[in-house]
Amino acid sequence: MISARRAEGHELARVATLRTEARDAARQMRGGAWLDEREAGSAIAVVGLIGSAVMGYALVECAGAEANLVEIYTTPAARDVGVGHAVIVASAAIAVASGCARLVSHALPGDRATKNFFETHSMVARQIVVGRELTDAQRR
Repeated sequence: MISARRAEGHELARVATLRTEARDAARQMRGGAWLDEREAGSAIAVVGLIGSAVMGYALVECAGAEANLVEIYTTPAARDVGVGHAVIVASAAIAVASGCARLVSHALPGDRATKNFFETHSMVARQIVVGRELTDAQRR
């Protein structure tokens, strides 16, 4: 059975393992290196389950009217079976319960699978964020 809910204390170690897996995968993609610079902060961990096995997660930060899916990841073996969908639904429920009116996230440049996943959940691009690294001389 596929489900998702707020993570329980004993599941946080598995979420940490999946975060490492997600970051390793993202580093292989264009723009993925910057993910190492982000922190979870006060995010709420949501787990996606097949039975009792944690197969995916999201980190949701609720602030004002906006809930940010800081991270969302499903193990490759559990994709296309509804785990990610369950995580989005649970994340949206947490956002609504926190008084948020919007759920937002991000996708890396060229990551068509993630963009398509978000679009199936009515999450469409609202802006494109661009940037570049600054040299030491430019930072002074």
